[in-house]
Amino acid sequence: MSELGHDSDKVWELHRALYGWPLSGRIWFDKVSTWLLAYGFCTLGNSGTFMMLDRQEQDDDDKRIILLILYSDDSLGSTDNGELWDSFMLHFKKDFDVLEKDPEYFVGCGIERDPPRVSSKLTQVNICAKWLPNTT
Repeated sequence: MSELGHDSDKVWELHRALYGWPLSGRIWFDKVSTWLLAYGFCTLGNSGTFMMLDRQEQDDDDKRIILLILYSDDSLGSTDNGELWDSFMLHFKKDFDVLEKDPEYFVGCGIERDPPRVSSKLTQVNICAKWLPNTT
């Protein structure tokens, strides 16, 4: 919060969102991404919003990876190891007040799961139907 003359190492808990303030998203992203990098995540590709935590040992057959995408005040994570996720969230919740839930939407897109293929995809079909008036 150095822009307001306060210590930049402090995080403020907001009781009302400041979505209208142009710098609020950037300050939040900087704080969260700095924490994630210090925890061991690395960015993938040339996007600073797609990150991976790889805790696999060279001679260990157990998969231990978390993939995480950050967008403003939303994030979406995927893992192949529930214990790794639980440990990560335990540490993350010590520094951030977050709501962890099984999402229906991410960044305005619906999440469709395909269990037989063990995959998920983002789709705008449901959200468009909800927002657009019935034109028939």
